[in-house]
Amino acid sequence: MYCAVRNSKKLRMLERINNGLYGADVFLDILRHFEEFSEKDEHPPDIRFSYEINPPEILTLRRKFLIDETLDSIRKSTRYPEEFEKTVCLMKWVSDRLIGDGSAVPISPINAESILDRTGSVGLRSNCYMYAVVLNELYLGYGFRSRMVRCMPMDLDFNDCHCVVCVFIEALNKWVLMDPANRTFFLDEKKVPMSLSEVRRALLGGSRIIVPFMPKKALIGLKEYYIKNMVHFECFLHSCFDQENLTTDRTMVHLRPVNYFGRNTETMFKGGKIKHVFTSDEDWFWET
Repeated sequence: MYCAVRNSKKLRMLERINNGLYGADVFLDILRHFEEFSEKDEHPPDIRFSYEINPPEILTLRRKFLIDETLDSIRKSTRYPEEFEKTVCLMKWVSDRLIGDGSAVPISPINAESILDRTGSVGLRSNCYMYAVVLNELYLGYGFRSRMVRCMPMDLDFNDCHCVVCVFIEALNKWVLMDPANRTFFLDEKKVPMSLSEVRRALLGGSRIIVPFMPKKALIGLKEYYIKNMVHFECFLHSCFDQENLTTDRTMVHLRPVNYFGRNTETMFKGGKIKHVFTSDEDWFWET
């Protein structure tokens, strides 16, 4: 979606990938081909990422679902800052609360309040997108800068991706990747929490990645799935409660490798439009 491939050979390869004719080794080769982002890019200088911190709707949810009482049970760690422990606790709370189903079809409204309410009342099943929406909005409600990020494959069709949450931890001075649908996050070989960019580089380089709470037998499949979905990324310029249901104009920012490009365009929908902005500037994309 919104992509262009530079030659017909790659186009034919993508068609075979979408038809399930290629495996994990090919996905790694593709990721290596699209490994590099640019150091500098002509991104629009007048836009910056922004965050709705402490939306009032989340305060209501904190009381309704007794979330603060859960956080009181955070274990004290000598290795990690308490704010990081809080983000892990919230990730586990969301993962344990929702009912996972990768094939679930989201039904509006898609926000933390609606998803949590319907999970309890009618047993709503959630895919990774819905998990990420809930966790992102909770992080904002607890004062964290947070984004829901779509991790995208090199697909001809928008038929599969993986949604995660990237939360900025002040004490670590970095973005940290959280995967609520898989109830985990990622550590490097020194047991330092990893960002999405660091996970991508580790997968490319074959470096060791520690995946807490994940059964060993599931690790290979998870890493292969990430390799497939690490070609490019996208998220909204403004992160807020009920972002997915807004009927006002919005901006989606796409981080693309230097040799995989897109054109700035707009998607119209009832009540407004989504402006799509493309950049290869990884540093700018992850500015706080």
